[in-house]
Amino acid sequence: MSSCTLIALARPTFQVDAAQKYFDEARKLIESLGVTVDGPSNLVMTPEDTKAAKDSLNENEKLYILLNASFSDASPAVSLLAGVKGNVLLWSVREFGEVGDRLLLNSMCGSNLAAHALRDAGKSSLHIHGNPDEQHIKSALADAVSGKLPTIGEPPLIKGDLADHGKVEKALASLKGKKVGAIGDAPAGFTPCNYDAEKLREYFGLEVINKSIPEIFADIASVSMDEESAEYHSACEAQPSLKSVPEKEARVNASTRVALSKWIGANGLSAIAMRCWPDFAVDLGACPCAALS
Repeated sequence: MSSCTLIALARPTFQVDAAQKYFDEARKLIESLGVTVDGPSNLVMTPEDTKAAKDSLNENEKLYILLNASFSDASPAVSLLAGVKGNVLLWSVREFGEVGDRLLLNSMCGSNLAAHALRDAGKSSLHIHGNPDEQHIKSALADAVSGKLPTIGEPPLIKGDLADHGKVEKALASLKGKKVGAIGDAPAGFTPCNYDAEKLREYFGLEVINKSIPEIFADIASVSMDEESAEYHSACEAQPSLKSVPEKEARVNASTRVALSKWIGANGLSAIAMRCWPDFAVDLGACPCAALS
């Protein structure tokens, strides 16, 4: 009988009961294919879970299936699978909430992060997307455990004339001397957010101005009530539907926008890159998306 290792990642900030349901269904589906399923019997959600999974990991497996039962950053994926010799198949499941609601699982995002981080660590992976009750998922898993992995194909070759050299030089010259404000560091397991400030300066002439999360939180706290109210009422006039949003959270975004505007003006910034998760949502109680828009 063939075997594979199934690892299900999740985070307690998403719907754990739904994640557990998908994990249980995934294991049953793979077992129904006549495959012995190795790997942790619980959702991997914490560093302690990751360590326990790594201590018991079968290093001689031919196939490792990493199921994002909900969102997870890429730290567990790298810790568990960056060094294995077998194939890695990423599996994300579908979002089931109403359109416009917050993401209840955010599974695809987790798989995207895992793919990028594993590639960055020198390990390739392939990906399937769908729920355990979908026929194409069953077929893809049956193929994978028999050694036939999904094909990703190749992007079409783009042929044509190169861009006008003068226009390219002009575009690059327009970047020189520009300043980008970077708030906070890339969260652990978010490798797409990493950057090299010296390379940006060398290749594009961009300067990165840093501000820490505690510093921007202090700036937001120092915004006066008059400034906050003026920004909040201005935003409501521009977008009346904002009045349906809980005012407390909307006012946090108003204060955030005021603080950001002051920082932009004081430093002549042309753009901002901000670490929003988890600090803004968990510690400040609001996400800065509206403030940035």
